[in-house]
Amino acid sequence: MVLLRDIAKIAGVSPSTVSRVINNSAQVKADKRQRVMEAIQKTGFVPNELARSFYNNSAKIIGVISPDIDNPFFNDVVNAIEKEIYRMGYRMMMFFVNGDMEKLRSAINILETLQAEGIILMSNAEDVQEAFNNSTTPVVVFDREAKNSKEFLYIHSNNYEGGRIAAEHLIHCGCKNLIHIKGPQKLSVARDRFGGYCDGCSKYHIEIKSLESDYTFESGREAGQDILRLYSDVDGIVAANDIVAVAVMKELQCGGKRIPEDVQIIGFDDIELSQIMNPELTTIRQHVSDMGKVAIQAIIDHKERKEKSKEIVFSVELVERGSTRKKKSDEDSKI
Repeated sequence: MVLLRDIAKIAGVSPSTVSRVINNSAQVKADKRQRVMEAIQKTGFVPNELARSFYNNSAKIIGVISPDIDNPFFNDVVNAIEKEIYRMGYRMMMFFVNGDMEKLRSAINILETLQAEGIILMSNAEDVQEAFNNSTTPVVVFDREAKNSKEFLYIHSNNYEGGRIAAEHLIHCGCKNLIHIKGPQKLSVARDRFGGYCDGCSKYHIEIKSLESDYTFESGREAGQDILRLYSDVDGIVAANDIVAVAVMKELQCGGKRIPEDVQIIGFDDIELSQIMNPELTTIRQHVSDMGKVAIQAIIDHKERKEKSKEIVFSVELVERGSTRKKKSDEDSKI
């Protein structure tokens, strides 16, 4: 039998820290929480308190599975979901799987054992439905498409519209040489954003250029270096997300480019970091708080056997800041 002190030893933390993680205390650092959750997944440990709730059919647990703790967008989503979960009188059990299918299966098994009310899945992998083949727990897939799967709700922003709005905003600002640093094309959200970007450019007869990256700062730095080396005439950039946009902006500035005078740039997500850059980052805002509320309500509706949708799409919003601005025309310059 696995005990709490065994989990503490594996995770390299104190038993009291394990207890705080189990009880979802906010006073645990993210790295320690991650180690504890990995130890729980590895051992199949079921806390006594949750086991008692399970047998009494009163656990009221909602599982949240996230790719990682490094991407601020996922942190924003988790915070929004957490607030709604506790507001509705439920408890959250958090798992970080970072694309590891074994970790994902382990998380699902734990939540199944505890008879969780539902699972909210955020994934950086496209093909995750295999892990849910034998699951009977309702699943909300958040910001990723899972075709032909058993999930009862796919919830996401209108990524196509976001890509189109971003491209057209730069064009209306006077940019003529655009490039899109697109996310991994294995992901539906990245494909949709790129599709919107392409249609926005085509509408105004702008040549379509792109680079592919992932959603990390390091990938953004590499993309910025590639732009300086291969696309020095670019005057407008649509980035895969805000993290990539920030990294590209820093690389261009180090390379002597002025933002927005020489190059204008727009991100995606509207994370907090976008507002503390110099200049502040223009971006496409996703309404994560509203999305989190709908995700929780969908699980509750499923429990109450209410009629449910298969897909809910949220609008996006252009947030204009200092990294883009309308260029002065020749006529304006003469005044």
